[in-house]
Amino acid sequence: MTSFQPLHSVTSQSLTGKLQGFHEALLADYPHICRLACAIYDKPTDVLKTFINSTRQGHAIAGYEVKLHDTPSLLHLANHQQSRVIDDISAEIHSGSVHSDWLLEQGYLSSFTVPIIRQNQFLGFVFIDSVEKNSFTLSIQRDLIMRCASICDAIANELATAHLLVAT
Repeated sequence: MTSFQPLHSVTSQSLTGKLQGFHEALLADYPHICRLACAIYDKPTDVLKTFINSTRQGHAIAGYEVKLHDTPSLLHLANHQQSRVIDDISAEIHSGSVHSDWLLEQGYLSSFTVPIIRQNQFLGFVFIDSVEKNSFTLSIQRDLIMRCASICDAIANELATAHLLVAT
């Protein structure tokens, strides 16, 4: 008997392997990067949800969902197709939300957020976290944006394929 996995499960598993390989390659140049994670955006429901991650320190946040319009800083990044650096997470992030509390508990000290944009459409974010403060200089940001293009393409392609299969 053949067993079938839900489409989302198959898609996220293959992408998780790609993200872990991408993370391994980054570690050669940036050993302080301890976490990469992707969240995808569902436009009809306005929900941003955890999708895949590669975590070397701390534990991954799983099953987290939030309305994009309830997170003004991320909404701004999505609307303006901009990246964001947080140089000192402990000074700039305050407890009080599930995600903020989780982030502070992990011991990450700086973060870089890159929107996933394809054909001028916002699809989600790549979150890159470091165990060092001020990890993401301008030159590192430029390099990471260029390198993130490959994982963003893989995510966009997998999502497009999944949408086609569902539509069929």
